[in-house]
Amino acid sequence: MITPPPKSRDIHNAGKTVWGYRKLYHHFFCRGVQPVLCNSFQKSGTHLLVGVVESLPQFHHYGRKAYWHYLTRARVDSKKVPKTSQVIIKLSQCLHGEIFRGHIAANTELQEFFAHHRFKHLFIFRDLRDVVVSHFFGMKKRKAIDTWPSRYFYALQSDEERLEFLIKGWPNDLQLQGFPREVDYPNIGERFRENLPWLKDSNCLAIRFEDLVSPETRDHTHTRIAQYLLPDIKNGDICDVVGKMHEGHNAKKSHTFRKGTPGDWRNNFTKKHIALFKEVAGQMLIDLGYEHNLEW
Repeated sequence: MITPPPKSRDIHNAGKTVWGYRKLYHHFFCRGVQPVLCNSFQKSGTHLLVGVVESLPQFHHYGRKAYWHYLTRARVDSKKVPKTSQVIIKLSQCLHGEIFRGHIAANTELQEFFAHHRFKHLFIFRDLRDVVVSHFFGMKKRKAIDTWPSRYFYALQSDEERLEFLIKGWPNDLQLQGFPREVDYPNIGERFRENLPWLKDSNCLAIRFEDLVSPETRDHTHTRIAQYLLPDIKNGDICDVVGKMHEGHNAKKSHTFRKGTPGDWRNNFTKKHIALFKEVAGQMLIDLGYEHNLEW
């Protein structure tokens, strides 16, 4: 006899029960363990960071996330544009030891929230040239959320134009049927700029994607993360903890993973793209430590 599938209400109730057990687990066995926000500039290795943190038994990720950055604020349906207050409400609901994933830029309200609440905040960033390339392939591979930048990206006729758009941002005074003239989606340097406060925030541990994937710096980066998340950890236990973090170090588990290779921009940028990037974000690369000058 074939058992009929459960009714939708049964599935819903079962889901509520499972979530209830998760809450009980966290409140009774993870009491005192702070929740963690694995935050990033989009396409900088968020899923990899979540996997590394989740390899530690104290922390669990159940898919909850929040976004607040230029792209999400450029939704076609203005009713779906996220507000800072909504992000804070979501974060306030985090459980003990829960990992929350996000692309959340900095502003005064969010910085004050993290300064006064029980949160561990990890922010991962990456060479912005590789961010552009990863974003380009990500949008080509799967349908992006309905924003004006994504609609314009798909309307362009060539990949060269699409990469150029992701570098330069929204065209000035666009004259194209079906599109607004102005959209707040600036060049790649300005899009990253709203995340700069996280790099200087004493409540946040900033991590370079390249340091997380390089064999030469991976152990040291894992150690930094472990000491930040588990400040009471004994020196003798660090090796075991870092070993567990190695087990969670698998970016290929992410549905958004493509290559994860630092410097892949060299295989995709034309001379024109390089010149444009130097113009709008060359100094930002220097400030972030990825270049010493504009001679690249």
